[in-house]
Amino acid sequence: MRSPLILIRHARAEAVASTGHDIDRPLSSHGQRQAEAIAGWLNQCMNDRHYQDWIVLHSPSVRTTQTAQLALSDWTQPKFRPEERIWNANANELLQVLDHAEYRGLPQILIGHNPGLEQLAYYLTGQLLPMGTGSALQLEWQPGKEMADVTDRFQPSIDCM
Repeated sequence: MRSPLILIRHARAEAVASTGHDIDRPLSSHGQRQAEAIAGWLNQCMNDRHYQDWIVLHSPSVRTTQTAQLALSDWTQPKFRPEERIWNANANELLQVLDHAEYRGLPQILIGHNPGLEQLAYYLTGQLLPMGTGSALQLEWQPGKEMADVTDRFQPSIDCM
């Protein structure tokens, strides 16, 4: 059975965090506008899908958490699942997160980081699909088969800058 999967690269973050730790970098004002643009795109591509069924997996970093919150601000009670394994993950590690028994077969949104997201997109689709900050891919995939089709793509416009 094919399942919808949306990959989102976190929106643009500040260059440094007050703590000095990369994981603590918040979104910049530019990144906040990018995340709001993602929200508009998500609302369009969801059309008749029941978003209540979606699981939102995201890295524990501040920037991915903030991206998730802003991008899904129109959703009622989204099912956010911070996943430690997404931080600095490669394609294989991200696949393990997506294929976890608790999430298997459910529509999923994965909000993470490069290079892992681009590696995962290439692994699933066989296409080189650059994912700049604040970009997203909508896929239809079959868990266990590791093959997916790109059904939509979002790149933030110059207006987000």
